[in-house]
Amino acid sequence: MKIAKLKSLILLLVLSALSFSCTTRKQIVYVQDISENLPVENNNYEVTIKPDDLLRITVTTDDMTTAQQYNKFVPAINQNTTQIVSQQMLDGYLVKPDGTITFPELGEILVKGKTLMEVSELLTSKLSKYLKQPDVEVRLLNFKFTVVGEVNRPGTYDFKDNRISLIQALGYAGDLTIDGKRDEILIIRDNEGNQETLKVDLTSSAFINSEAYYLEQNDTVIVQPNGAKASSGGYTRYAGVFVSIASLVLSVIILVTRNN
Repeated sequence: MKIAKLKSLILLLVLSALSFSCTTRKQIVYVQDISENLPVENNNYEVTIKPDDLLRITVTTDDMTTAQQYNKFVPAINQNTTQIVSQQMLDGYLVKPDGTITFPELGEILVKGKTLMEVSELLTSKLSKYLKQPDVEVRLLNFKFTVVGEVNRPGTYDFKDNRISLIQALGYAGDLTIDGKRDEILIIRDNEGNQETLKVDLTSSAFINSEAYYLEQNDTVIVQPNGAKASSGGYTRYAGVFVSIASLVLSVIILVTRNN
């Protein structure tokens, strides 16, 4: 009778310990209220240019010989022979700390705070004095973001398009692990040298219309462990050890009880 009680007690302790690592459905499902809050507001976000950004500016016109000076080219190098080859790549315009770029013929152009489309329209207007029907394309070359914490593929990612949502960024990182805290995602954002922190609750659709829905260049996304993992500490890592110890203790108690 005593042995049966001891077995039941140890089993209860093991199950209680395991319960610390359990995660409820409410903690892991994204945008749980999306059906109640449709339609969402139209979020027409466009990335704005910051100091230290690198811009690729391509100028085209009917007579490309007249536009050549405005396109910054760097020659491609053959890595085996260190010889310059015929293929060329477009270089970028670095945005200075004061928010300007130095553009051929036009001099200093203020671009900080402007969207890529606004810079394109500005340059097109100014170049119309020198070129016939110029077309200007502006793209961001240094759009990177970093995702760390409870995700499957943490790291820094380059992005070729002009904008990316938080959900897309987490997709690049392989989504959150089961231990990721979905209701308190942190985004660290640089705003002219000042670090801002945004908190996002992925279980609610409210973030879709917030400033955190789209990432900005060089944002850092931090996914913290949820309460189950934090409270359990290192238990899940050493679960096998705990169960083995419990079994050993039970065996010793049984032997002692029988001998008595």
